Amino acid sequence: MFVQYAMKEIRRRKLRSLANVLGYIIAVAFLIITITLAQGYNIVAKGELNRIGTHFVVYIPASKACPCQFGEVGPFFKDTYTPTFNLSIVETVKALSGVANAAPCLMFRFNNLTICGVNFDSLATETNVVSSKMLVEGNYSKVYDFGAVLVDSVFADLSKLNVGDNVAAFNRNFTVVGIVNPSLYSRPAGIANMYAPLAVVQEIAGFYGDLYNFAVRDINVVLVEISSEGDSAYISAVEQSVLETMESYAGQAGAIVGYQCGVAARKVVPVTEDSAWAISAVIVVSVMLFTLKSQFASVVERTKEIGILKAIGWTNSDIIKQLFLESLLQGLVGGIIGVGIGYLVTFLIPQLGLLSTQNLVLAVSPFVVLLGLILSISGGILAGAFPAWKAAKLQPAEALRRL
Repeated sequence: MFVQYAMKEIRRRKLRSLANVLGYIIAVAFLIITITLAQGYNIVAKGELNRIGTHFVVYIPASKACPCQFGEVGPFFKDTYTPTFNLSIVETVKALSGVANAAPCLMFRFNNLTICGVNFDSLATETNVVSSKMLVEGNYSKVYDFGAVLVDSVFADLSKLNVGDNVAAFNRNFTVVGIVNPSLYSRPAGIANMYAPLAVVQEIAGFYGDLYNFAVRDINVVLVEISSEGDSAYISAVEQSVLETMESYAGQAGAIVGYQCGVAARKVVPVTEDSAWAISAVIVVSVMLFTLKSQFASVVERTKEIGILKAIGWTNSDIIKQLFLESLLQGLVGGIIGVGIGYLVTFLIPQLGLLSTQNLVLAVSPFVVLLGLILSISGGILAGAFPAWKAAKLQPAEALRRL
């Protein structure tokens, strides 16, 4: 009986009922769409932002002046001459907890030229030194060809070098296979004039070491990429572990070069989703307040009707059940339709190309759907409870006298 009467009253007050249901639809659909979008963006953002601060280089600064006393020649990094290490140190660093990848690097200077030797196919090389993204001209894949070298774009301009040109440097003849611009994607290792395979630069360093009688081992810089998971304390712990390992090999103080913005970047990640939750909460509360006001207005409009019902034998609990059920049905219907619209919109957004963010995947969380339904039903309960209680307190005679 109560359900039938509730449905009849909802149909009789079409505009008011439609407004209440529409409010719940908007609230639930908005909640699902905004939270799903925020979570999708956060997955993309997390992948990018968590990479900030996860790559760095470690080395041992030794002397501003060349220790060989034969001009400017020797292993050189960040304006200082450095000691060199055996290649095994890279494997030691790679085995440390939290290190996702480590790669060797030998930066060598002769007079005013610097050449950087790396393994070009390493992740740590790409994030710290040079990558195909930096290519301005040429063919990056030819870097392992015999005599091949990449040159910095500024150096190429000053020396009037183009792809395919030959350049004499470091007592060798090189062929320029690519021009790169590291300043496009700032890297901790900075900029060298030339980039070549590690073995090539090791041969160059060995030649000058023999010529000027100084010892040169395999590398002077370790390139590090740590796991993107973890907070600021995690990043600091991994950096310290790598630095201590390098210092134990060298027996002297080392230095780390990286970007100290990883902490700030990680704080940005949850902001989008937090904002979506906050906005959704405001929308839901606003809808509940609107529905509460609407239900109160409905009770006022039906004062005479309530008086008649009580006069013919309806009890207080009957009145409460009736008004409460009407509000609950509106919340339930609005919630179900809102879930459907939320699903539909989140499905259509990528299908229609409405958002161009690369790698954005929208997947509606069952938790958000359940939460939307709970909020909608709870809104119906709260919006109907107090007006129903208020209506039940009316005396039949008083209700009939009001109109």
